[in-house]
Amino acid sequence: MPLASRVRPPIIALLLVAAMVPTAELAYQAYRAEERHRQTTGTVLHDYAALAADELAARVLQELDYYGASPLLGFAAQHLAREGALPDTTMLAGTRRLAQPGRLVDAFAAYEVDAGRLRVSGTVPPHVAMWVRERLDSAARAPDDSAARFSTAFAPTDSTVLFSTRYRTDRGGSVVLAVISDRRRLATAVQSAIARRPLLPATLTGGADADSAAVGWIELADGSQLIPQPHRFPPTFIARSMLADHFGGMTAVVSVDPELAGTLSFGGRPDRRLPWLIALAVLGAGLIGAALLLWRQEQAVARLRTDFVSGVSHELRTPLAQIRMFAETLLLGRVRTDGERRRSLTIIDQEARRLTHLVENLLYFSRHERHLARVDPRRIPLKATVADTVASFRPLAGARRTEVRLTASEEVWAVADADGVRQMLLNLLDNAVKYGPEGQTVIVTVARDEAGRPTIGVADEGPGVPPAARPLVWRRFWRGNDGAGSVTGTGIGLAIVRELADLQGAEAWVEGNTRGGAHFVIAWPVEDG
Repeated sequence: MPLASRVRPPIIALLLVAAMVPTAELAYQAYRAEERHRQTTGTVLHDYAALAADELAARVLQELDYYGASPLLGFAAQHLAREGALPDTTMLAGTRRLAQPGRLVDAFAAYEVDAGRLRVSGTVPPHVAMWVRERLDSAARAPDDSAARFSTAFAPTDSTVLFSTRYRTDRGGSVVLAVISDRRRLATAVQSAIARRPLLPATLTGGADADSAAVGWIELADGSQLIPQPHRFPPTFIARSMLADHFGGMTAVVSVDPELAGTLSFGGRPDRRLPWLIALAVLGAGLIGAALLLWRQEQAVARLRTDFVSGVSHELRTPLAQIRMFAETLLLGRVRTDGERRRSLTIIDQEARRLTHLVENLLYFSRHERHLARVDPRRIPLKATVADTVASFRPLAGARRTEVRLTASEEVWAVADADGVRQMLLNLLDNAVKYGPEGQTVIVTVARDEAGRPTIGVADEGPGVPPAARPLVWRRFWRGNDGAGSVTGTGIGLAIVRELADLQGAEAWVEGNTRGGAHFVIAWPVEDG
């Protein structure tokens, strides 16, 4: 093999591997850039969700402070100090600032800490009154600090909401005032705060509707929602903002629509390209593997080509040397008897026949490689064709003291190519003589099989073909072993047999021989009509 042929494929594979290094680095950098972009976009969307959650918390606090518990409790405290009694809810109608929020109030309550007495202005169910007493007593016993002066509680069994605060009396005692409301009316007030305007500015969302860019709701301390909100998009980007501690652990929650990534963040949120990057890496590795595979195949073909040329050279050199030696013997007059002269001419004839057979195989091989091989199937007598071929081959078989015996009870006709039949039979006979021992008997049969097909069989006394190797013997350049060493040859004889059989629509196979050798069979289809 030329040096360039040996060196070029490894260099190509090395260059591909070298090209994979920057490709892998670029793919890794692209993946890192994509991940950083995704993280940045996610951070931006989370920040906008936090902005919207803070906005929602501020609105709800404003709603509760302006219309809700703080002013109502202040009004109740003023009325209790001035009148000595709790106000009735109907008294709110004349107060300008508190005219609308009367909807939040069901009743007022006062719990005198020292006396343990509860007063309620309005009618509430007994179980609610009991719960109110427990809550106000708990608020009265809490430490006297700013966090405990105002609180909110939600009844676990119904919709009651309790806002309470603690006041000092002129006599040094304390009283806990409370507003008893309904959770549904509180939810209505909060809902109006949410729907008042979009949670995110229109300049950011491109003028999206109030509830399409972000969804907001209020969660209570137990995780339940004050206002259940349907999730119209995956809750991927969520932020929470807790209201003031004294509002019962209520938390404003906002979820931002992931589809707004392109609007809220420059470039949007990129799709994951990791599968594509992995596919690119696999493709690159596949190209390297393909290059190495092609290199190995090229080496294998080169070895086959070298072996083929070596085999052909050996096959040509041996008969040519014999022909030249005995021709020179005749020309120089070195033969002493007519028997020696006849023997020299016989050997020249045998070697010339061998050369003719080899050249015919090489010519057919060349035509088949160029797709020029042609056959002309006609109805021919197989027995007569086989007999002529066996007769022409007997001198070659005699060189190894091999007897070729023809067995045919009657003439068998087949639609076949006569030249192809002759070449296939010569190849089978040459294979039998080459792989069999000296002094063997090769039996050639012409008959019909059980299906009525015309067949030719060649049985030798060689080592036979193992079942595992039988599909391989028909491959080009494949040669078996005779048990003592590799058998010389071109490695195309049996391949030509199979190819010629296929061209004629025939079938060729090998099987075991009762005498211990190999039995090669060629079968043609049954004639129509």
